[in-house]
Amino acid sequence: MIRLTEQRLRLMFNEPSEYHALSAKGLSFHHRPNSSETLKLSESGYFSLELFEALICGGESYKTGPLNFIWQRLVAARIVLPAFGHMPGAFVDHAVDTSTLLEHLRGDTLQNLFAPPAALADRYSDALLAIEVLKDGEPYRGNGFIAHAPSPMSLRVASSSLAIA
Repeated sequence: MIRLTEQRLRLMFNEPSEYHALSAKGLSFHHRPNSSETLKLSESGYFSLELFEALICGGESYKTGPLNFIWQRLVAARIVLPAFGHMPGAFVDHAVDTSTLLEHLRGDTLQNLFAPPAALADRYSDALLAIEVLKDGEPYRGNGFIAHAPSPMSLRVASSSLAIA
């Protein structure tokens, strides 16, 4: 379900017409009132749980549990932000932070929002290394990771990961 979510959210940038078509099918499937107003607001970046469910289901049945989990993680990561405050009966009550979403999609890190810490360690294990530095002639050991930015390849070390007094 997470990969499907990622694919559908990519449509927002890569194929907007397909994104809106799937959303429209999903809203129709759920017999949502005010579907045309909801879709029109979504073109301006507004969003809602109902619109998210419509996009993911695309007019087919789905399980609400996994989608609610994914929605909560998107909100926690501030990809989906509350908009307007509490508005009973609003067609949309959230907005998508498109720059944050696009950053996650380009960096292939969206799935990290849904993974437990152990999965992240497995996913990035090839980039983790043991680091040994000398300070005043004494060796200190810690860890670091290989990164692609700002240069093609650089080494990042958190000073807290090394026992340097």
